[in-house]
Amino acid sequence: PAIIPHSKALQSIEAAVQERTKESSCPSDWHTYGSRCFKFVSIQQSWADSEQNCLALGGNLASVHSLLEYQFMQALTKDTNGHLPDTWLGGFDAVKEG
Repeated sequence: PAIIPHSKALQSIEAAVQERTKESSCPSDWHTYGSRCFKFVSIQQSWADSEQNCLALGGNLASVHSLLEYQFMQALTKDTNGHLPDTWLGGFDAVKEG
């Protein structure tokens, strides 16, 4: 994944993460962006196991719908974990399996 250098834009997104969480209709340990709920889980495991873990929590691995949403996910990951680790996102192999 790409890492965007820390900047004023990222700082404002980090502030938005904290503000949106206060006004959230999501479960208490989840974060809101638009109408979606996000949770960062810092367990190191395969993509398939990560997706299964998300399903058990009532969701799926996150998919990105805009640059701002991607930046929100980066800020959430950094805010939760203190740095930007390699992180699984949702997706699929549309051409062929493998």
